[in-house]
Amino acid sequence: MGAAAAAAAHAIPAVAQVIPAVALVWAALLKAQSLDAFGRTLKALGVPRLLAPSTAMAVVAAEFATGAGLLLIPASAWPRLLVCLLALAFAGAGLTAIARKRSIACSCLGAVGSHKLGRRQVALLPAWLAVAGLAQARPPDWTLQEGGLLLGFLLLSLIATQIYREIPLWRELHADRITIAVSIAQSTQSGKGGGDH
Repeated sequence: MGAAAAAAAHAIPAVAQVIPAVALVWAALLKAQSLDAFGRTLKALGVPRLLAPSTAMAVVAAEFATGAGLLLIPASAWPRLLVCLLALAFAGAGLTAIARKRSIACSCLGAVGSHKLGRRQVALLPAWLAVAGLAQARPPDWTLQEGGLLLGFLLLSLIATQIYREIPLWRELHADRITIAVSIAQSTQSGKGGGDH
């Protein structure tokens, strides 16, 4: 029983470190694919129009750096501190939407989903702080190389997920190309046939 408790005591902070890392890297990559949508969200929150694009890039960079830092340098406290700061910013965005009584697109995961900013971001604040606190209580001790493997696996998984989501679009485009090619071939054949008479 003592060995199981020790294993759990070691595993729980490690899981608490990985969960925000995955969430932040995933969010950063999805936001990076649709910076315009995220920029519109920032403008709706009151970020000046000229600053919205650079602010969007800065948030994406902060999310990715925090997620990567959690995996690559797990013993360092700064990534967990950034998790707390980002969580406060997310909750602040939710509170701003509530205070302005406006329906503002979340764009938390880029163009994926149709969530609105508000109570959800505020309600998630304690969860973000709890996982950061759990990980800080006993930081994981994996190496930089192991963290690099985790980050690489995460990035490959996210890329594979995105490719899988695009397969229906690729099939539709392929079918359209075949239809166009057949139409062109038929037009060419009928044109040649008309010229033979």
